[in-house]
Amino acid sequence: MQKLFYLVLVCLFPYAVQLQSQPIPNAGFELWRDVILSAEPEDWHSSNVLVLTQKAENPPVLRVQGRDAGFALEMTNVNTENDVVIGAIANTPFSNLSSGQGGSPIQGKPTSLSGVWRYDIVEGGEALIGVILKRDGQIIGGVQERFDGRQAEWTEFSFPIVYQVDLVPDSVLIVVAAGDFDNPKAGSSVAIDDLRLIDIPVQLANNSFEDWLLHSFEEPFDWNSTNILADLPGERSVERSSDAHSGDFALKIRSIENRFDGDILGLAFSGPLPFGEDDEDDELPPGFPITSRPELLTGYYKYEPVGPDTAFVGVQFTRYNSTSDATEYLSDIILRPLPAAAEWTSFELSIDLPEGVMPDSATIAIASSNSIDEEADAHRGLGSCLWVDDLAFALKTSVDDQADSPAPFVLPNPALEHVSIRHEFLFAKELRFAIYDVMGSLVHRDVLSDQGAGELSVNLGEFAIGMYRFIIEAEGRRTAGTFSVLR
Repeated sequence: MQKLFYLVLVCLFPYAVQLQSQPIPNAGFELWRDVILSAEPEDWHSSNVLVLTQKAENPPVLRVQGRDAGFALEMTNVNTENDVVIGAIANTPFSNLSSGQGGSPIQGKPTSLSGVWRYDIVEGGEALIGVILKRDGQIIGGVQERFDGRQAEWTEFSFPIVYQVDLVPDSVLIVVAAGDFDNPKAGSSVAIDDLRLIDIPVQLANNSFEDWLLHSFEEPFDWNSTNILADLPGERSVERSSDAHSGDFALKIRSIENRFDGDILGLAFSGPLPFGEDDEDDELPPGFPITSRPELLTGYYKYEPVGPDTAFVGVQFTRYNSTSDATEYLSDIILRPLPAAAEWTSFELSIDLPEGVMPDSATIAIASSNSIDEEADAHRGLGSCLWVDDLAFALKTSVDDQADSPAPFVLPNPALEHVSIRHEFLFAKELRFAIYDVMGSLVHRDVLSDQGAGELSVNLGEFAIGMYRFIIEAEGRRTAGTFSVLR
């Protein structure tokens, strides 16, 4: 019989002590910040929403000094990191412009559109002003004027309205833009004030652009959300809730109709918003740094769907490839549906990354409606509400699915100074042994030859207090277990 011996492992090389996994930023949603985007003309919609996910020096629509006392509105086509964004306003969400839907109710039969303006249109550019009059949803008349050149001083204008059908309209849609929507020229600008429909008893709300709303909201630190796509400056898709699982606050997401394309969604991301032109549908931008391979994303939630809606939580991992100088996506978005839950309920999302690959970044996405799982033909409920709190990366608490051999015997457990691990791989020619901390960081790995003892002894002198998991592999089989360290 081969002599029984103990192998003493000297754990934690000097650099390994520093391999601490980055926690999920603001995972309990206790910290919030104020985000101020722009001032918006009350009762109007502006193209400021188009630059919210891009970098622009200034918003395309600004409040300026009017011709007389008070304010006016100025639209400018601005450069962003990806494109030129048009400066424009309308009395309907921009998602309605292509179809001519929406607008404002009116009384009477207007004969012309008048106002005051000044403009500076760059060479090759063209600005426009248009009116569509409708009755029972059908277009019955209107006017559209295109103009270029430069008018440096405030000047009055008036354009007659032409009717296709001799009826009294019940609604009007107005749009003013500093360029062509398909090809705006950067730098063109139009300022407008005192916009009036002639021969109607009551003018449109805020037609002189005196009233402005500050488009601002709260966001959780280190997170971004669809608040920027809210239809009105006072509307919120994401907000802090005092109904928390623990601590003072939780994340509350409500599904809204976004004012850009009318989609129903409510989203929060632990990283940049995935709305750039270069982002694929199945890829999230790289988020916060990590130095481990987590096996679970855990947390708590409550969910009140509207109709047969379903919430989702998802995570995606990336790493930087120095050879190709590019970010590599290690998997598709890993999703976990969250069904209705009236009380705080725990959830686990199982993470399966490619073997032997270490991510360096993770992004978490949370949706109050079926906005992430694009392939699922599911209902999206306007107003569905999701509460989330206490997110964490973790290891699986059970090692059964990690092992195909009986669990080793660990003694003592919890331990103070050392722990013995007895396994069944007697006389193994090669034995692989690895230890991970609770966040999945590898703290030691070794390959042992001619292992006949069936027992490993681990010196815990340099181990921090906490739980550890170990995996032993030999002869094509695997066993795993856990132990805790106390002081």
